[in-house]
Amino acid sequence: MSYNRAVTIEGIVAAIKGNRLVVVCGAGTTAATMPSSRFRDWRSLLEHGIETVVQTGIDEAEWAEVNRRQIEIARRPSDYASVAQNIASRLGKRGFSNWLYETVGSLAEPERPELIQAIASLGMPIATTNYDVLIERVANRDRVTWREYDNMQRALNGAINAVMHLHGCYLDPDTVVFGSESYGAIVENRSAQSIQWLMAGGKSILFVGASGTLEDPNLGRLIARIDEDIPNSGNEHYLLCRNSERDTLTEQYRETPITVVPFESDNYADLPEFITRIGSAAGRTPALITRQSYHRAARDALLQRVQSESIVAIDDANTITDLDKLIVRPVLLSAPHEKILSSIDQYEAGKKDIRLDPAKDAREEKLVLVVGEEISGITTALEWLIMTRTNDEISTVPVLVDYRELPSGVRGLDRLIRRNLAESCGIPPHEPLEGIILGVDDIVPRPGNRTFDRFIEDLKADWIQGCFLSCSLGAEAELITALENAGLTPAVRYMGRMTKRDVRALVRLAVDDDRAEVMLEKVQQTLNVEGLPRTAWNIALLLDVFIKTSLTIQAVTPVTLLDQFVSSLLGREIFEDSRFSIDARDREAILSALASLYARNKAGALAEDDVVRFLTELFEEYGWNESPTAMLESLKARHILTTRRSDPKNIVRFAQSSYLYLFAAKQAKEDPPFKEELIDDGLFYSKIITHYASLVRNDQGVLERVHALVDREECSDERSASIFGPARTSGTDHPLGLDSVVAAVTSAETEPLDDDESGAHAGQSDSDDEEETDDDLNYVIENAVVRSSEPFPARSMRDAPHIQKALRALSLVSNVLRDSELVRNMPLKVKTLKKTVHLWADMVYLFEQDDDFQDFMSDLADELAQDDERSEKQIADAKAKMQAQFPLFFCLTAMAGSLSSKKLEVAIQQAFDDLIEECPKAAIMAALLSLTVESSDWPSQFARAAEKFHETPAVFDVMFSLARSQYVNERMTAEQRTDAERFFRIILERGGYNVGRFMERLRVDRARATAASKALGR
Repeated sequence: MSYNRAVTIEGIVAAIKGNRLVVVCGAGTTAATMPSSRFRDWRSLLEHGIETVVQTGIDEAEWAEVNRRQIEIARRPSDYASVAQNIASRLGKRGFSNWLYETVGSLAEPERPELIQAIASLGMPIATTNYDVLIERVANRDRVTWREYDNMQRALNGAINAVMHLHGCYLDPDTVVFGSESYGAIVENRSAQSIQWLMAGGKSILFVGASGTLEDPNLGRLIARIDEDIPNSGNEHYLLCRNSERDTLTEQYRETPITVVPFESDNYADLPEFITRIGSAAGRTPALITRQSYHRAARDALLQRVQSESIVAIDDANTITDLDKLIVRPVLLSAPHEKILSSIDQYEAGKKDIRLDPAKDAREEKLVLVVGEEISGITTALEWLIMTRTNDEISTVPVLVDYRELPSGVRGLDRLIRRNLAESCGIPPHEPLEGIILGVDDIVPRPGNRTFDRFIEDLKADWIQGCFLSCSLGAEAELITALENAGLTPAVRYMGRMTKRDVRALVRLAVDDDRAEVMLEKVQQTLNVEGLPRTAWNIALLLDVFIKTSLTIQAVTPVTLLDQFVSSLLGREIFEDSRFSIDARDREAILSALASLYARNKAGALAEDDVVRFLTELFEEYGWNESPTAMLESLKARHILTTRRSDPKNIVRFAQSSYLYLFAAKQAKEDPPFKEELIDDGLFYSKIITHYASLVRNDQGVLERVHALVDREECSDERSASIFGPARTSGTDHPLGLDSVVAAVTSAETEPLDDDESGAHAGQSDSDDEEETDDDLNYVIENAVVRSSEPFPARSMRDAPHIQKALRALSLVSNVLRDSELVRNMPLKVKTLKKTVHLWADMVYLFEQDDDFQDFMSDLADELAQDDERSEKQIADAKAKMQAQFPLFFCLTAMAGSLSSKKLEVAIQQAFDDLIEECPKAAIMAALLSLTVESSDWPSQFARAAEKFHETPAVFDVMFSLARSQYVNERMTAEQRTDAERFFRIILERGGYNVGRFMERLRVDRARATAASKALGR
């Protein structure tokens, strides 16, 4: 490229100021630093290699002569590769390693460090094609090689202070790119090429002592492609050379994106001064370079803190340098979580934002106050915000301190920060504080307190460039007032709960393989079933249970996972000698006994005096000389017991209702009279009984007792929902609903799969990660179902509405039946199952008749049915279809959540065989349950149901749609496909549809879905 000195120098300066420059040092850098060494360039190194082979080999004279001749006639560096390969092959792996230590390893003490010092003074990332570590020694930097992809990327972005060895380092001989074979390996290595691509495509490169770069078999190939593939990248590349080399090199690099830059001398000794002048023009003063080194040291210290605090057992966490691979971005809200859910109408239709962008807050806000509960992940949120803010601002220094460590007296914040920086990353305490990005955790506002008041005034210091504060929920009002009185206006953010997308991101930090999606579903199920808040802390602890225990993901139940989760809170992983202290098992026994007290009092909360009195009596019975008050505080500190902000201070409750259910269930295992008390009032204590059944799994007596609950409920064929009755029509020859399903499938022309559909475009997934979703809407929907509630009903179940009692009884018997897998009484299971699915069918009718449910469903149908392209009639038909189906889908979801288990597959088959002759609606529910448990027999059951009940909307509409989805998207055996196709034919033929066209299109859709699944590696 043409050379204009002023423009070129300005380009280099601009790249430095914009942090877009990377310096690539070639062999000339080593030659300038070690002028007297015989190993200062590649040719000298090869000549010594030939001598070494001759000295260690037998009859190698002819071989040596051939290779010396190749060196003599070599015109470019790439010509040396074959000689290098010959040397490496002759020496062997161990001999080659020893030879590298003898030669390159001798380049230890720099003779003339000025050039490297000048390069380092630019404060830019440095890469090298050299094998030695001279740059590291002079510039005081670490090293990374091309095989460390993550660290190479971090070094390129300036996140770590390390020299990038593009062709390896002699200290790790396996990384050294020396001969033609290793050059071939690096050219084919996608990770290495990706880094070089990021370097050449995203940065401006300044080549120093690397005039043969274009001819290098590796880098030359990359540079040659830049203009072709990224012609308008805007990143210029520069090659420094002596004055006498300018014309030759300019001609040589004319058709490349490299500008040749002479440093106006033929003496390499003048090059350091030239580079220093460029650095000065870019404002690279010694003070700035020092600040940048402090920036890296402080970020490294904060990253190590994140690594050490991580709850999830992430593989190789201590070697990860990318923050996004350790923690997920925090969920920040515009108002408290409970306030948003209790006043959702204010957030509809975009009136107010719910979720806010934490990255925007990190980069744009001067002062942010993050408010959250103790285990909401608030400290991790501060860490994320600080690290994100300082990621690109390389002259800033991040620091996170704990307010509770603030010393009294003047300049307390200044002293705390200096002490923290000195202890964590070695920054001298006398250094001036500049460009500080400050985080202060766990602030306790105390207006009028001198230490607190001084702290607020200290936050106004000029050296604080950005500030992130945190306090507990309920304390923010006083803190905000104090800040505003001091002239500081914070952006207030509240810690929120995680949605499925957030949970998936956290799961993938811990497990980046096929287990991730299965683990995600189990965690989601546990959060929903047990009502656990979707905080990062809870989810991380659940994941840690999976990873650290021997739980089988597919087999684990929510109660099993909850049990392990609570065990972690109790400290079961920590060895404690029970002879001299209270251990985890002791704490479990105490909590189990305490839970029985709450249950017998039918209370979700008790006065602290009553709890202490109970513990006192319990310890007396045990004969323990322990303090009940200390024990109560210990259980609060473990987040199992708590005092809510909304409660009086002397009220104690279990932190989660599910904890109370679990410990009461454990007490029932050991205390038969207590178990009988629970079962005698089974509907009231249904949650505890459910947890008990899941823990023991073999109590036939409990199964018999809960069967009696539903056996008293009358199954009525007269109370049949419309979806189980005769088909309704909509002025056409075909039943309402099926027309739209068939039309959607057969409207497109049937055509064979082309190459794109079977390969390239098949990988376009519709997964949660890629689809466009409304984050605010998802937040409300997903968190509304797990809102905290009181452990027990507010009134006696005898006085509850019939629909509430029926639903509670059904949920209880369904859960107990599902979890009684070790009960050895198949007739009892089948009898209970038949009664249960019959009542689930009756429940559809009850919801269909319930005015409140219908009003809610009508509003929801109005929203979902609206479409600008639909006619009024089409909208009315769609709304009618949805309202007819909603009660069935609601009950099917509830039934599946409480009854689905592969261990019931045989019982479901037997129940279906009986019910298809006895009760159509119960048989349909049994067939749908068979589908939810992924029974191999579900297509056969669907086909048999269609033969007898093909005019029933639940069959021709709901079952038809579900079967089509399964046929297209899920794996099926040949026998299952045959049965499913029989089901489709029965429905279509009796409805007068074109069966052949539908089936042909169905098979094409299945083939496409299969190709997409393969492309995604599923």
